[in-house]
Amino acid sequence: MSKKFKLNNGIYVKKYNIVVAFNKLYLQHACVTLISLLENNKELDFKVYIIFDGLAGGDKLILKDLVSPYKCKLVFLEVEDSVFADVPTKGRQTKVVYYNLLIPKLINEAKIYYLDVDVVVNGSIKEFYDQDFEDNYVIGVEDWKLFDRHISLQMDPRSRYLNNGSMVLNLQKMKEDNFYEKYIKILQTIDDLLFLDQDVINAAINGKFKKAPLKYNAISSYVRKSFLKNEYFSKEEILEAYYNPIVIHYTGGRKPWHYKSRNKFRYLYWKYLALTPFKDYVEPDKNFSNIIKKNITMLFNRA
Repeated sequence: MSKKFKLNNGIYVKKYNIVVAFNKLYLQHACVTLISLLENNKELDFKVYIIFDGLAGGDKLILKDLVSPYKCKLVFLEVEDSVFADVPTKGRQTKVVYYNLLIPKLINEAKIYYLDVDVVVNGSIKEFYDQDFEDNYVIGVEDWKLFDRHISLQMDPRSRYLNNGSMVLNLQKMKEDNFYEKYIKILQTIDDLLFLDQDVINAAINGKFKKAPLKYNAISSYVRKSFLKNEYFSKEEILEAYYNPIVIHYTGGRKPWHYKSRNKFRYLYWKYLALTPFKDYVEPDKNFSNIIKKNITMLFNRA
């Protein structure tokens, strides 16, 4: 029997494997990601792997209670403090950003869907998940940035660059090709990791990913009408991601849980936050000064 199916009253039901990685600081946002996934895919059976550090028993209970009304099983995979202790980090980011590199080592599935926990799922992921890899390592969305670091990342000069915030992994192929060992070697030998884990993954796959429509990783800083004139995505693809995104990825410094955020899709984060135990959350930057500044900005934008 294939591991991607389970027996349910004599009927084989497909399991959709999901993996997220975070620590206690991102527990609230992980809850939003998970509840949005489950709310918009109630017909699917999920097995969700949680790679974590710093979660207490009560935190795990919050997650278990959150998913209990849905067809969802949680698997907790704790990371020891010593893992990735010496890796480079940037700004407020910590070694947790590298935990997705542990997926080929820790998880024994043929296929799995990785999501960052600064995303909201806004529709069905079935079509995205079910498609064929066509001998690629990953299915995901190309990052539009002018990518000119092929030499420093030791990549083929013709290869494209993946945004790893929402990607389906051909885990079986990754295991066969010793991807965890590849990741470690890249961490040890390449110094110019501007985008940290994302650079590591791109150096390892070397452009070998199946390009998916932007709507499956609607990178919020790109999905705007002012971006219609670009050489990476068609006008139709931009508009589809703008009006009907499946996965919204809140990139950039101002997240939707910040009061000063002006993200078009900010409301979706709060919509799903209301379904979690963190529904009474108040933005730490919501103060008199920022309220005045935000209202003035909104008035000028309407003028």
